[in-house]
Amino acid sequence: MSEQQKPMTLSELRSRLASTCELSVDQVKSVLDALASVAIEQTNITGTFTLPGLVKINKVDKPATEAGVKISPFTKKEVKVEAKPAYSVVKVKALKYLKEAVSKFHIESK
Repeated sequence: MSEQQKPMTLSELRSRLASTCELSVDQVKSVLDALASVAIEQTNITGTFTLPGLVKINKVDKPATEAGVKISPFTKKEVKVEAKPAYSVVKVKALKYLKEAVSKFHIESK
């Protein structure tokens, strides 16, 4: 089994995209910043953003919870639970193209 490679850094990603797309690193930086901005904006407004074939980002709103006394399923004793305000959670799901590409790569590398 071979050693695990380190993940690509942001500067390595920018350089790789710049050479692949024949753009300058500054242009790639602007594109990535714009993509992040659009993803954040759309996730906040509509609750979802899809990068076609790769990932789908969903915002899930969690309701507020009330304070109270609940029974712990492990100890069977009463536990005092504090109230929590409503909050949002971001869920990211890999889509078909990414799943197939990763699965195929895993099978070929064995």
